[in-house]
Amino acid sequence: EADISHLMRIRAISQCGVTNHLPHLFVNTHPVELAAAEFHDRIIEMRALSPFQQLTLEIHEAALTDIETLMELRALLRDQDIHLAFDDFGVGQARIAELAAVSPDYVKFDRVLIAGIDRAPPERVRVLKCLVGALNEIQVIPLAEGIETEAEAAVCRELGFQLGQGFYFKRPAPMESFSDELAAAATSNGSSKRTGPSAGCETVLQAADDTMEAGRQVLLDALKSPLERLASAR
Repeated sequence: EADISHLMRIRAISQCGVTNHLPHLFVNTHPVELAAAEFHDRIIEMRALSPFQQLTLEIHEAALTDIETLMELRALLRDQDIHLAFDDFGVGQARIAELAAVSPDYVKFDRVLIAGIDRAPPERVRVLKCLVGALNEIQVIPLAEGIETEAEAAVCRELGFQLGQGFYFKRPAPMESFSDELAAAATSNGSSKRTGPSAGCETVLQAADDTMEAGRQVLLDALKSPLERLASAR
């Protein structure tokens, strides 16, 4: 799993080269990677492939159990100017302790909490609003995953979410099809170089995150030969 995860990140970064403007790219990790000896070297390799691109590394909530390991990773990411996101927040093991100690740049709320939020019981909405408000207070950007309707998007904005992703904004598509959105984002930000966490451009964020998800089978096919070489090397 760790080898596939690493190769998919490398492939995702290389695919950004087809655009004239580098997107802010969110890339995933597998929970087993955090304990791997080569993981830190792979992070450095990832940054070297695209020195001026905004990158965010997503850590799945299932991996948020070892604060010491997370703090070491956080220090490395800061040194490499790579942002950190806690993924699928709210349905697993993540605790306030990890948020306070590690202070990620983004927290991505799982779609289970977002789906149907416009029709949710008031208690659920109040809890979500408190969590989002607390993150905004400590300057961690809350992101709503899985927004599929205009009504869900409207409620998420009311709750204080700064970013959102989901089919409501755009369906997954090849990176080349996002040229206009990327150009608009670069213009609004003033530069395509790394400028720190941003609260803008939901569509481009969705494009970056869903490019890997929609192309998973294509990536697996493309990685077949490299994986076979890794296996034979062992």
